[in-house]
Amino acid sequence: MPKRALFIEEFTRLGGGQIAFVNVYNALKERFNTISLYTDRDHPRLPPLHFDKVIEGGYSYSEDDPIYKVGFRILRERRRLSKVKEEFTFNNHPNVFVYNATLNFVHENFLTPFMDEHGNLKKKFMVYALKASKLYKVYDRANIVVAGEYSKSVVNKSLSILGVKPKRIAVVNLPVEQPRDVDLEGKEGLVLLFGRINREKRLEVGLEVARRSTQKFIIAGSVNRGDETYLEFLKAHAPPNVNIIPNPTIEEKDALFRKASVFLQTKLLEHYGLAVAEAVSYGLVPIVPKVGGPWVDIVMEGKYGLGYSRLEDIPALITQAVHSPLSIRKEIFESRERFSFSKFKESINKEVDAVI
Repeated sequence: MPKRALFIEEFTRLGGGQIAFVNVYNALKERFNTISLYTDRDHPRLPPLHFDKVIEGGYSYSEDDPIYKVGFRILRERRRLSKVKEEFTFNNHPNVFVYNATLNFVHENFLTPFMDEHGNLKKKFMVYALKASKLYKVYDRANIVVAGEYSKSVVNKSLSILGVKPKRIAVVNLPVEQPRDVDLEGKEGLVLLFGRINREKRLEVGLEVARRSTQKFIIAGSVNRGDETYLEFLKAHAPPNVNIIPNPTIEEKDALFRKASVFLQTKLLEHYGLAVAEAVSYGLVPIVPKVGGPWVDIVMEGKYGLGYSRLEDIPALITQAVHSPLSIRKEIFESRERFSFSKFKESINKEVDAVI
């Protein structure tokens, strides 16, 4: 059994992938005598985890970086990683750190940079060039883990387009906190949008919905390097019933989820949607697009929340969600056991057992 491990992830920013990394670390750390980390150059968002060694690569990232710069850095890191060896390796960002680890957790499909918000390929020449480069052929026969059935489908499709045939793609639900003493009856008629404040999240849709609603809205989440201009855009165009909270503390986040009644997801084709699972764990009624991981894997196509196909439908759905009977909110809340850490720990350890 391997006793020395190397984990790979970048911490230039904070998002669902980095949160997933922390959960994987906590679920697997007891298996190994030593754990090293290969990460980016500056790692400003690295959480306080214990690593016996931290290997700093040259990778850096800003949300407004042009794609050619990101591509150059990916190639540079591939050369550096080719010299890295360990008994067990875990890669939490295999589309950026091109390294076929013992286990690879893929959080978005390999063609995301070349797709529009509706999932259509918009830069086909670059996709053909990427396939011809065989950059991702390293993942032939790879052991891959994804966060849901929708993610499995789109990741598998992207690899197929690139001519890559992984050994297996397993599904493991990501965990979220299970807060205590949630008052389901004391919630306010507040609509919450939570996650990275980033253009790809389409938060301007939330502003338009707010203009058509009488409810109060809060947009909150981390602002990573390169997203400052988008934050200012949202502030400049927000109607009076919208409050924007950048970089809330853990305590502020907890308070927002406890008092909100409705969670609105605006990004189309989200691969999983960790914030939607968090909303379920606090008893909010999620409203999500009828496409993507939140609809398929979290809301379960309407079993634990509501879905929309058009922006025009959202205000009426918000009214419906705010006035949902307590029994419906309770059913959503109790379904959060799907996202418990104990279930995740058991599942991810089974995947490790299957590949070592």
